[in-house]
Amino acid sequence: AAGRDIGCCCQAINEHQQIIMNRDEKYYDSHAQDVDLEKIASSEDNRELLRMLRSDYCWDSLHITDVYDSEVLDFVVRSRDDLGWLGYFIGKSTCLNSFTVDHLPQERERTNALFGGFSRNRSISELCITTDIGDDNLIDLGCFLRDNIRLDQLELRNVDLGIERAHTFALGSTSIRKLQAMTDLPASLQH
Repeated sequence: AAGRDIGCCCQAINEHQQIIMNRDEKYYDSHAQDVDLEKIASSEDNRELLRMLRSDYCWDSLHITDVYDSEVLDFVVRSRDDLGWLGYFIGKSTCLNSFTVDHLPQERERTNALFGGFSRNRSISELCITTDIGDDNLIDLGCFLRDNIRLDQLELRNVDLGIERAHTFALGSTSIRKLQAMTDLPASLQH
C-alpha cells in the first residue's frame, strides 16, 4: 500500500508540473483574481505573501527559502507550492524592491515557471541568488537584467556559472556592460 501511495503522489506531482508548463501569461492574467490560494500555497504564510503580491502591496523584500523562521515572513518552498503563480505575482509587482532566492526545488519545471514570471518584474532594485538556478533560467535572468532599469545590486553566490553557463547567461541580455559591472563576467563575453 505504501508503494502505491508514493506512486500516486509522484503521479500527482508530474501532473501538476505538466499543468504549470502548459500555462502562459494570458492564463495567469485571466485567473489571477480568482485563483484559490489554498490550492496553490502550502501554508498560511505563503498564502499571505501571495495575497500581498496579488494586491501589489508595497513591502521591501521577499525571500524564498526552505527553512521556516517564525520571526520573518518568508516564502518557504514546499512540494505543494505552485511556483508559477509566485513568479507571475512577482513579475506583476510594482512595489517589490528586494528579492532573495536561497532555495529552489529540484523539479526544473517548477523553477522554470518561477523564473518565467519573475523575469517580467521591473521594480526590483536588489537581487540576490544563492542557489543553482539551471541553464534555462540564466536566459530569463539575463532578460530580467536587460529590461529592469531599476536594478542597482546583483549578487550571485553559490551559482556555478563557468564559461559555458556564463555565455548562456549573457545571451539573455543585450546589456553586457551592465552584466560585467555587476557580476564580473569573463572579458571573452564582452561584445
